[in-house]
Amino acid sequence: MSNSEIDKPVLVWVQDNPMTTGGFQTVTRNLLPHMTSKWDVHVLSYVETQFFQRFPYRWDGYGIHEVCTPCGFRSVIAELNPDVIVCYGAYIHLQKYTELMDRTNFPQAAYLVIEGPPIPKSEKERMSKFDMIMTPSMYGAELMVDSGFDAHVLHHGVNHEIFYPGQKKVEGDKFIYGSVKVNNFKGQLGRLVSAYSKFCNGTNTRLLIHTNPLDRRGFPLTEMVDDMGISDYVSFSKKGSCQLPMTDVEMAQMYRSFDVYVSTSGADSCNLPALEASACGVPSILVDVPGPSEYVGDSARYIPAVDEYPSGFGNVKLANVKILSDTMKEYYDNPELRLEMSKKAFESSKQWSWERSAEELEFNLRKLI
Repeated sequence: MSNSEIDKPVLVWVQDNPMTTGGFQTVTRNLLPHMTSKWDVHVLSYVETQFFQRFPYRWDGYGIHEVCTPCGFRSVIAELNPDVIVCYGAYIHLQKYTELMDRTNFPQAAYLVIEGPPIPKSEKERMSKFDMIMTPSMYGAELMVDSGFDAHVLHHGVNHEIFYPGQKKVEGDKFIYGSVKVNNFKGQLGRLVSAYSKFCNGTNTRLLIHTNPLDRRGFPLTEMVDDMGISDYVSFSKKGSCQLPMTDVEMAQMYRSFDVYVSTSGADSCNLPALEASACGVPSILVDVPGPSEYVGDSARYIPAVDEYPSGFGNVKLANVKILSDTMKEYYDNPELRLEMSKKAFESSKQWSWERSAEELEFNLRKLI
């Protein structure tokens, strides 16, 4: 029996480690359940470090298949006989999965996080093998169009049943600056610590960063904090430091403890934590890159860049540390500003939901079948 003869078309969603923690996993776990009423959804992951192929299982209405060999990967696709395959991730995931899917004859879409120019030539060649390119922002889509691709937008969303304003949880009566970011070059957390160090001494504030401060891909944050003499003012979330996953409920509780969300990420297609913080009524300070502003608009303050450096995923903008520091302090000194921007943040978040994202995905995929 062909797929056209059964009730639901089959969607295979290809992604790394769908049940671990991270931005990609958050999107998958929130988006796909909204697709299962109209699609037979399966998540397929190729895990090279796994020593055996796990039995498939169901989670929140969709199937999960974790395989450890290229042969196993192709066998699952052949067995599921999908109407469409979506490969979700960044360039590194595109590199991994394009070769695995080369021998399949099913319609294929790539859902790519396009964070900034330029798009590498090697990635353009891989993208050309897909029947459709989707990306989380209009900015990313415009970059794709400039590179000769017909790109479609699939926005991220937020679960308003979990992420909502609540009674503020504080450490004593401290004003808390919060940040959620992987400690890597793109995140530029060293610039955040430097900006905070310029005014924090003698204030009733704390900087809480949800990250692994010892991650060798990024900055030596614990050493920086000690050298600057601000260890009493900076802390790293326990689970972030230990690389332990946090549930959406735990993340929402953490956001609600923030007075302001601060991100020094110099390349972003969305900045999902800023959107989630907005839904909790927490205003943001962000680097002036186009993607996030599409989601949070004028409820955020944007820091200009002083320079940018090339990387494998696009140029990374480096925030002006002095302006960042002054803006952070302004929120501390001006409670009325914080209240005004908090209301804007919450209102702006209402337009984004995973239901809306699912509608966009449905609209895009129907073009392929």
